[in-house]
Amino acid sequence: MERAQLVAWNNAEWCAAVWQVHDLGKEEADGSWFTRKATPSLYPNMVTVECFGKQDRQISIAISLSMQLTKVAVKDSFSVLPLHCHGYNELFTAQWLWADLDIFARGGICPSCRMVVGKGDMLEWIAAWEEAGGESANLLPAVLTNPQVEVWGRYGKSGQLEGGLIAFRSPRVVGITNEFGSNEGLLEAVAAEGGQPICCYQRGERLARAIQRGFEVVGPLTVWLLDRS
Repeated sequence: MERAQLVAWNNAEWCAAVWQVHDLGKEEADGSWFTRKATPSLYPNMVTVECFGKQDRQISIAISLSMQLTKVAVKDSFSVLPLHCHGYNELFTAQWLWADLDIFARGGICPSCRMVVGKGDMLEWIAAWEEAGGESANLLPAVLTNPQVEVWGRYGKSGQLEGGLIAFRSPRVVGITNEFGSNEGLLEAVAAEGGQPICCYQRGERLARAIQRGFEVVGPLTVWLLDRS
């Protein structure tokens, strides 16, 4: 499986995990995963996990969702769907990134970085994420019950939470999302914990910084939005 498809699949699994804790359900068809219910902001209603030869059917699913919901977000994981022809506006384009394990496995584990394991710590993490610009309604402590999810925090000397991220582990890669604050040592801790390549997507200045750290661009993605609300 190509790297772009591996990282797209990992991200789709993470989106489905968020759908699950919000009881939204999930359907699969024609290389797409989707839910017919309104999703939390920043999370799509549809994610594509395959590309070749399925674009027409994927567009049909996006059109079907737009007829059922007043607001629909589609993560076109390979930037191949011309959804602007069907009432969607391009929200943003980004790049999938990949870093082999050895890039972040060279240093020792940062003693200030640890996994969040309890509801109280998760609520603290969510509050810190919201303070940094995230939206707390998107995440629920129940996400910790998913064995593929690791919530990481970087803690200061007095125990205050200085930064964090979420790692979602698939068999072949671990995806990084919901980063905030200082991530010094966090990627190294994630690499040491599981032993898989690290992937994510970024754009703008964050993309440039990630490339400087050793990430490799493996393909584009586009997020589309239709909003009649």
